[in-house]
Amino acid sequence: AGVGGTLLGASLCDPPRTAVGIEINPRWVEIYYQVLKQHPELIPGTMHLGDCRKVMAEMQDNSFDFIATDPPYNLQLKRTMCTGKESPFTNRHTDYNMLSEEEGDIANLESYEEYLTAMGEVFEQCLRILKPGGYMTVILRNAYQGGRYIFTHADLARVAGGINDGN
Repeated sequence: AGVGGTLLGASLCDPPRTAVGIEINPRWVEIYYQVLKQHPELIPGTMHLGDCRKVMAEMQDNSFDFIATDPPYNLQLKRTMCTGKESPFTNRHTDYNMLSEEEGDIANLESYEEYLTAMGEVFEQCLRILKPGGYMTVILRNAYQGGRYIFTHADLARVAGGINDGN
């Protein structure tokens, strides 16, 4: 859920939507609650603090119409779409630090393969709690590392497709 932008957006809909967020980093959850305090006209969503794989495991089957997930885009890759050399495109990197001290934080994993496995666990839970005929959106980005593209969107689509096929 990060700082709860999707939950805030749901409260601004007409009519407001019921929204549930899950965030592992207490720092981001606190920011969400600060925004709610500053804007009492907003209808709070339900914010869970914890590892989404564990939180979703406690949720009922077939209980959500729509899931929007914004997982760690990749492991904490140092650059996204740049060579690392000074160029007109050097703004295409990020020094944003997603790392946390939280056990179970997917952004802290050691390898891309571990990341894909963890995201498979997330997708399994999403499929279980999503109502039949429901929809899911995954927000992510690809990366450029070590002179090659990492097509995270294709890798995660393959992982999700394997779950849907029962593999």
